[in-house]
Amino acid sequence: MTARIQFSLAGSPEEVVPDIRITRSKDGTNGTAMFRFQNPVALDGDNMEEIAGLYLIDEEGELVSRDVNGKFVNGKADAIEATYVFRTVDQWNRFMRFMERYAKEQGLDFTQGEKADSVADPAAAIANEVTQSAAPVTDSEGAGFQLALLGFGLMAALLVAFYFVAQSGG
Repeated sequence: MTARIQFSLAGSPEEVVPDIRITRSKDGTNGTAMFRFQNPVALDGDNMEEIAGLYLIDEEGELVSRDVNGKFVNGKADAIEATYVFRTVDQWNRFMRFMERYAKEQGLDFTQGEKADSVADPAAAIANEVTQSAAPVTDSEGAGFQLALLGFGLMAALLVAFYFVAQSGG
């Protein structure tokens, strides 16, 4: 089974790679992952399906959030924003296992660090960020995908920094 993101359980996987911003408390007991899908396929006029939530699905099962909002520009659907909240270390670890699988599925570098349980390796995250930023960006449809990959690389680098600050207690 592949790691995928859907907006309805019976729907098809979303093809747009989201910009993901993650926050976590110092003690690791709670945090949020904020997803932004710019021009997602789920809002395409030909594919309009009922958006029932954010479904993060992989071989372990599914993580679900009902905190999903559409963003509109000049009356036209432009983006979907969703928030996934975790309240325990176990939920954090489960979310990170999903993110590792999702990154692999999308062809992104996302590996475990030595001190982390399912957290990106800092060197790999920085290397991925440099590689992604060096990719040529054009006005084609691929530019949006490259920017999404760059956003994911930046998110991974920030995630590593937050994790080590939380682990060091300061």
